[in-house]
Amino acid sequence: MSDDKITDLQLPLSVVQRLIKEAIPPNAIAKQEAKLAIARAASVFILFLTSSATDITSAANQKTMSANHVLTALKDIEFESFVPELEKALENYRNVMKSKKEKKLNDNSANKAAEKVDDENIEDDVELIDDD
Repeated sequence: MSDDKITDLQLPLSVVQRLIKEAIPPNAIAKQEAKLAIARAASVFILFLTSSATDITSAANQKTMSANHVLTALKDIEFESFVPELEKALENYRNVMKSKKEKKLNDNSANKAAEKVDDENIEDDVELIDDD
């Protein structure tokens, strides 16, 4: 594999640096070598998890990988301790997305109702003009 292809598979270093900064004590410093090693390890983990989830997706005769496939893959690769927290995060994410969707539907309904009132007012104004 060429060097370009390997770097394409790595996480953005700025994201890794931010995560490291949040994880270590405020007065601690991580060397550049450590940051690169963590970024590579995270990339390998993601590739391994994705490969396992892809196998699970294929075994289920499905083409699209779902969150459940990834959670099952975590159990298969012996990272089941992550699953409960990720399930909570997934539930929160789904609730947020549902709320956004409902808000958008409500906003659209309110806009349509306002447009209908405006249309009725315009029709009333036109009738008044015609009566003159």
